[in-house]
Amino acid sequence: MARDGTAKKLLGVIEPFEVTPVKSILSTTQNNQKMYGIVSNVQAYEVISMLLSEGKDLSLPGITINKPSQKSEEAGNLENTSPSAMEVKGLAMFRKGKLVRWLDGDEARSVQLVTSKVKSTALVFPCNINSNITVTTTGIKSQIKTKIRHGQPFIHTDLNVMGEITETSCQKDLSNPKVLKELEKEVQNELQKEIPKAIRMAQKEKADIFGFGDSLSRTNPSYWRQHKQNWENLFSSAKVSMNVNVSIVNTGMRTNPYEVN
Repeated sequence: MARDGTAKKLLGVIEPFEVTPVKSILSTTQNNQKMYGIVSNVQAYEVISMLLSEGKDLSLPGITINKPSQKSEEAGNLENTSPSAMEVKGLAMFRKGKLVRWLDGDEARSVQLVTSKVKSTALVFPCNINSNITVTTTGIKSQIKTKIRHGQPFIHTDLNVMGEITETSCQKDLSNPKVLKELEKEVQNELQKEIPKAIRMAQKEKADIFGFGDSLSRTNPSYWRQHKQNWENLFSSAKVSMNVNVSIVNTGMRTNPYEVN
């Protein structure tokens, strides 16, 4: 989805890294998916399926031009030391085929986590003042469960995350199993704050980009048939809960950090 510009403008950019703009868009989104997990590639048939679906709204990665200039569509862009280039920028949220808002950063990544569209992403969390720890996920599995309670839909999500510590500036003894358990708990708490925030944003816009309606149609087909025409309102007021389980399986050579004075 073109952001801060038109599709025509994006497809006219001459990049030093790729032969054609289309290849640049594909490689940029693929690299972003592997490194950051904020967005994922969406195939044309998936777009059609979501546009036709009554239980899932469309979401698409945003593409913009980094450092736009008048020479971005000229061969001179190749000679620039800081050329214009494609950049992934957020996740476009749709309702009934119309763009309603953009999600960026942690909110965009939360959508990918809930829908299991990302396997590897770097989770950076503070552990002390001016200190951070990075957990790179090696496996993510999400399960959506929908129930009907007192005539109203109830949504629950189980998220299991497996990862390894790839960077830290925290003064913690990572060889101590107790310390790792504490870190797992901290990561769990952070994710349990981030993900519900993204879900609340979707509920506010009445845009079910997570596919909770699809899940409800499978688990409670009779209820779904009676209420699917009013799903956007039911979704916006549905009670949501989640459980996050994080397992840190490897710390590499990072065991007992030390400070350099």
